Amino acid sequence: MRRGVFLALTGVLCAAIACAVPVAADAAPFALPYNLTLQAGGRISGTFGGVPVLGTFERTATEDDVQRMTVEGVFTLTVDGKAFVMGVYQCVPVECALVAEEVLGRPQTFYISIRSMSGSIRGSLRQLYPSHAAWVSGVTEWGRLHLQTMPLSALIAAATRLRV
Repeated sequence: MRRGVFLALTGVLCAAIACAVPVAADAAPFALPYNLTLQAGGRISGTFGGVPVLGTFERTATEDDVQRMTVEGVFTLTVDGKAFVMGVYQCVPVECALVAEEVLGRPQTFYISIRSMSGSIRGSLRQLYPSHAAWVSGVTEWGRLHLQTMPLSALIAAATRLRV
């Protein structure tokens, strides 16, 4: 008799829990965090998707930069000395924009608006990867192909924890 009551209560609890859990279509999109410091001299350090990165940004000067009042260049975030994220930047008198062209060795685009190419920037990118699992999977695949000195397990752990 107790077993029948237990099973009935378990069924009611499971139904209640299932009703309370949002379905995947209603879930918020995965947000990939970044926390970067851009330093004078063109250096970048911080985390991207939880993964510790180092990088550079370098101006690609053109003669008409002065006339257009813009500064343009390229940036690269690296892990273990290998390109992890690459893109371009452009600054006009009131703001700058980082526009990624490649993430984890694949064509992907995101845009980050910042005030200048110095200081700390932090935020998150939505819709770059559909889920945290997809991000970790992409990082793992990238790591298998590119890591030389950093242990793959450390890379996967960082992506899994999403340290900001």
